[in-house]
Amino acid sequence: MLVVRNTGSIIAAALATTMTLTVAYPTSAAALDAADASATAASVTAVTGTRDLVRSATADSNSAAIVTTRAGSVDIPTSTRGQVSTSAGQFEVSVGLPDLTEKPAVRDASGTVVYADRSQPADVAVQPLTSGFRALVSIKDANAPREYRFPVDGPEGSRLTSSAELFGAEFDTGEVFLLDAADRVITGFEAPWAKDANGAPVTTRYRLEGNTLVQVVDFDRNTAFPVLADPNFWQVTRCAAAVAWFVGTNIIAPLRLLKVKRYIQSLGGLRASANLMLRASTWVERINIGGGALVGLAAEIAGVAAIQDNC
Repeated sequence: MLVVRNTGSIIAAALATTMTLTVAYPTSAAALDAADASATAASVTAVTGTRDLVRSATADSNSAAIVTTRAGSVDIPTSTRGQVSTSAGQFEVSVGLPDLTEKPAVRDASGTVVYADRSQPADVAVQPLTSGFRALVSIKDANAPREYRFPVDGPEGSRLTSSAELFGAEFDTGEVFLLDAADRVITGFEAPWAKDANGAPVTTRYRLEGNTLVQVVDFDRNTAFPVLADPNFWQVTRCAAAVAWFVGTNIIAPLRLLKVKRYIQSLGGLRASANLMLRASTWVERINIGGGALVGLAAEIAGVAAIQDNC
């Protein structure tokens, strides 16, 4: 009898142990998506920082985040099938995202909106900024595409153009601009950049296909992944538009125009030049903020009414 009771206890204990070991609690797909998005957002903000991000936002069934700043508004879609819509002044511009996933957007505490999908070779993120937005592609491995497309919809008759076309190939800043039907700058994209997992630069460039901006990233199998690539969309300030108009009108002597273009190039492009002009109003401020190039640019454009009024 004792043997039977002991045997039963041993069997019962064994069964209990077996049941404890075989019970599983699967992780939900939503939890995995959220974890993927959180990891991508963390890797993105580790590179971009968060200082210029706008955290305060509203949302609705079509928008993952809607933010409004002094520069205008940015409306970020819930899916990469949608478009990032922006408005600044009288213009409305929409930018499509690389269509890499049907997964819904996840917005993290930094304000970064992420479209993450572990089954895809790259994730997409959008960061609303005080002066526009930053679209980013997190490229996971060497099997990923090397080209990422951003279709741009602007006012009727608008078109994309490169800084090489606007300023001349010799003064190419890497920027791309959206011009209206009268060839005035509406908005633009800063020169592209890409960095590998170690923070080293990866060669990248823009190519235009009509009104689609294509970012080409030249990684290879020796690149440290993930690679983060970024076209930064900026809402053009009145100052930048005035400077662009001044360069495009060719109303000054050719030698003076060449100097203006050279100063803009050395200062990092049209947006950077305009921002520096807005920050510095005296000779001392200009030399401290932008050095001789900013002083020279200010001297060459001095007296132009449109620039004086807007810069």
